[in-house]
Amino acid sequence: MRWVSLLLVVSSCLFPDLGPLSGADAGGNDGAPSDVVTNDVATDAQLDATNDAPPSDAGLDVKASPCATQHTFCDDFDDGSLGATWDNIDNSGGTLSQTTSSVSAPYAFQAQVPGGGGHPYAVLQKYFPASQHVHFECDLMIVGSQTTNFEIDYFDWAFKPTGYTYGNFNLERFNGGGTVEEIATPNGADASAYHDENIAEQLTSWKHLVVDIDYTKATFTMSVDGATVDAMSMTPPLASAQATLAVGVTYTGGLTSQWSVLTDNVVVDLQ
Repeated sequence: MRWVSLLLVVSSCLFPDLGPLSGADAGGNDGAPSDVVTNDVATDAQLDATNDAPPSDAGLDVKASPCATQHTFCDDFDDGSLGATWDNIDNSGGTLSQTTSSVSAPYAFQAQVPGGGGHPYAVLQKYFPASQHVHFECDLMIVGSQTTNFEIDYFDWAFKPTGYTYGNFNLERFNGGGTVEEIATPNGADASAYHDENIAEQLTSWKHLVVDIDYTKATFTMSVDGATVDAMSMTPPLASAQATLAVGVTYTGGLTSQWSVLTDNVVVDLQ
């Protein structure tokens, strides 16, 4: 569970960066992707070895880009311009790069963070208007190993719902599993309320991830390779608002070794 102080910093632009990554400790690149987009040959070799097996055929056709079909937003990371269609690149202690370990060739997005303490992160961010139904999907793999307790988050949907200074839905990986988490900070409150539901999925090989946020039904649903792994009722129910999507390594804690999150074929559809 992330630190509340890191969560509550909110900018004042029309589409604010409401994610937990813009706090006073954040070391973003101020919109200069060339400073943080790098390549790591050793990690690519590790990822190539991890990805010997063919990807699952569930969900989207994982062997072809989904971006040939019109969506609210789509990025297959295949044109060689990492981050060009996103609104912000944010990075503190991590690196963002393209890797040939992908689902739809030739590239996927790789966010990598070191061990050694602190809360490093490396993300791409996209701003979206308020919508009653949010459909998100991507292909995703998490690469790393350690035996001690840790947290690595790989999806954030951050917003400012009516009656709250902060709201967020995020996905977390821990030792032996993970959680689907809702965070809500009421107006005037000194602390956030957390609603967590455990999932067993660790995403250690390429998986097709689907997230549906339905504000009219107050539900957040996650499925992996076509199977529902959690259907969470919002507690409390939150109203839709302008939001910031973050993918990559969105938050970390307790890392003692290097970790990477690989993301391919991001699709967002709003209704």
